[in-house]
Amino acid sequence: MKKKKRQQGLLREHLEEVIAHRLGPRQWEFFLLTQAWESLVDKRAAVHILPAWIRKDTLWVYVDGSGWMQEMTFMKPQLLCRVNDFLPSVVLADIRGLQQPREKKSETIQDYFLPEKEVDPEKEESFLQMTQTIGDTKCGQALFQLWLNFQKKI
Repeated sequence: MKKKKRQQGLLREHLEEVIAHRLGPRQWEFFLLTQAWESLVDKRAAVHILPAWIRKDTLWVYVDGSGWMQEMTFMKPQLLCRVNDFLPSVVLADIRGLQQPREKKSETIQDYFLPEKEVDPEKEESFLQMTQTIGDTKCGQALFQLWLNFQKKI
């Protein structure tokens, strides 16, 4: 059996493949949904109604309190159509809410999904030194920033 030749490429060109392989294709679709959430739901509601996960044919969302739960039920038919149009490979039959108590209100959706963590200073310095060996300094800086942001979120 012949081995496939792997060619190097930009991470953004292979991000979908990497996430789908490591976490499953549904996680990539869920990632896309979280990135576009504010455009699918109005900005006011986007901070109070957040996608939590997709299980089978149901999108589960976190909702701030009973008032927003009721608001979500009114929005459900239009939101379901928008999400199904946005993710044609996933056919959702329902959106269900669940109240999620939060310690602090988030200003943006991304702050809520992945709170930042401390990065080990030794690992940070080691990776910085490694990226400084890259010939293109802008590329090295971008790689370091990507790595740093990833470390803060995992």
